[in-house]
Amino acid sequence: MFFNALKDRKRMVAIDELLDDQGNLLQEEKQKTDWAQAFFVKLLAKPASTGLEDQETDHILSFCRTRVNGIQRERLEADFTNKELLEATMELGKNKAPGPDSLPLEFFLLLWEAVAPSLLRFATTGLQNGKLPPFVTAGDIILLPKEGDQKLLQNKRSITLLNAGYKILAKAIQKRLAPVL
Repeated sequence: MFFNALKDRKRMVAIDELLDDQGNLLQEEKQKTDWAQAFFVKLLAKPASTGLEDQETDHILSFCRTRVNGIQRERLEADFTNKELLEATMELGKNKAPGPDSLPLEFFLLLWEAVAPSLLRFATTGLQNGKLPPFVTAGDIILLPKEGDQKLLQNKRSITLLNAGYKILAKAIQKRLAPVL
């Protein structure tokens, strides 16, 4: 039943045909993938930097009165606790689409005692190394329909479905940062 639901989800977001910017009908998987990649790379490309952005950012930050003191820094850099991660998990929205691991947040809540040690290990390693393992940070990009012809990519909105473990860690970090922001 669970795997049938996953198959149904993949069928729902499948794109049978696309039109490129020349009006050509694309039906082959490779054609559609190549066109979608080129379209969204162009759409989401970062504009060339003029160097002013860094100066402007520094200028704005110079007015910030809030600075992290030593005690706050220790708290921010401390290893995560089971309690922190569980609270973060409980605060996240339920019934959300899962990421590439196909594990919803409800799975983590139901089997917390079994999954908490692994999650704590990822969180601690990530905090120490400044980087999480790729399987934690992986995401599935899907296209949601907007108004208009669904063969045109500009009538689709891309979203990334993130793994639940990543969402939990992000929420725990957000909760730690909130008091000092």
